[in-house]
Amino acid sequence: MIEAAFQATDLLDFSRHRSRTLWVRNNPTLEKINAISPQVADEIATRYATNKIYTTKAVAEAYPQMERALLHDGSEADLGDLAADAEAEGYEFGGDRVKRPMKRRVVIPAQTGAPAP
Repeated sequence: MIEAAFQATDLLDFSRHRSRTLWVRNNPTLEKINAISPQVADEIATRYATNKIYTTKAVAEAYPQMERALLHDGSEADLGDLAADAEAEGYEFGGDRVKRPMKRRVVIPAQTGAPAP
């Protein structure tokens, strides 16, 4: 009964606030890290998402189909649908992707007139 209440609260919290509570409770390693330092757990989740690491469950479910497609079609195999299905389930630990900052460009002003001797 208590676990069902936790699950309901987690799902509501996750959908409203993108909380990682649900992911932390389902992963004992991340749960330990979160107990020591929530900031580190958040950073791990963010890095997993930024690097597009899909959930273990999604990868495990897609693997047999991917293996068959690769064995049958080789490098010509279309894995787009499998990747889309995995991406739809989100990233491991429920993190949000972070875009890298753009490279800083230095503007060089145009010279006017003749160059100095």
